[in-house]
Amino acid sequence: MSFQAEQQVMAAMLMHSHLAKDCNLAAEEFSHEAYQDIYKAIRFMVAQGRGFDVITLTNDLDKGNGDSYYGNIMAGILENTAGSKALFRDYCGIVRKDYRLKQAANIAQSLLYSIQTDKDLSATDSAISELMKMGSIGRKHDWTIRESLRNAIQLVDDAFHKEGLVGVETGLSPLDEATGGWHNTDLIVIGARPAMGKTALMLNHAHAASCPVGIISSEQGNEQIGLRLISIAGQIDGQKLRTAKMNEEDWPKLTATSNLLMDRKIFINDEPSINIVQLPGRPVNGSTATTSAFCLSITSSASRAAQKARTSLSR
Repeated sequence: MSFQAEQQVMAAMLMHSHLAKDCNLAAEEFSHEAYQDIYKAIRFMVAQGRGFDVITLTNDLDKGNGDSYYGNIMAGILENTAGSKALFRDYCGIVRKDYRLKQAANIAQSLLYSIQTDKDLSATDSAISELMKMGSIGRKHDWTIRESLRNAIQLVDDAFHKEGLVGVETGLSPLDEATGGWHNTDLIVIGARPAMGKTALMLNHAHAASCPVGIISSEQGNEQIGLRLISIAGQIDGQKLRTAKMNEEDWPKLTATSNLLMDRKIFINDEPSINIVQLPGRPVNGSTATTSAFCLSITSSASRAAQKARTSLSR
């Protein structure tokens, strides 16, 4: 299945060269060594701003070889494969999934061998590190100035058409104006002393977001998070909610706000004692794929870590 998907990806790029810009696969994710070489040549030409087809690729790859090894392979791909433009992203996903499954299986086998044969428990640390590295496979880190400028101009164009708010709303207009909202890949760390309102601020950001939100809270349980969101969204006093000593006008607010929040895609994980090593890939409501914005609350753990650090420095 994966090899057929690789052929579809190759055929689609050879027939529709503009699709190469949308392909975020790494060369090593292709199982066929010749496909890796062809894909590297395609990426090089795209980075140089050059167009490509079977003829130009054959000229570059088979130069000095005295035969048409790569040319014949590409001709065979085009002859036997449709190269669906509509399903291009799906085929790329199949290639990546199969590569990761093979990598994970190799890591698991190596770990099992180290534990059973060498009795080496430290191999688990190495296995965890290798598994975490899998998340960075396919990410592009090398750019030409042409690509960098093109991406920068795209950011300006997006900001123009969205009136400055290119990210996820924060719920605070001055902050939106200053930052343009929360952006992809941003890591925002907000530190403060206990009882300064860090969790309240995070929940306000979560409530204001116009996309799915994931919340990890090792300090407060899901019930407390729910109560605080009702208080924020319904503008109901939190103390009255906790004691159920509300005014007559507060009860309809409670019902209306609860019904409104039930339709929001907000997912909560309240696993206690979670640490920073466990965070990458931590599922929220069973899947991380559903969360576009990700809010994080580990205030108690952070406070304990800060206290330990201060204690160590004072000794």
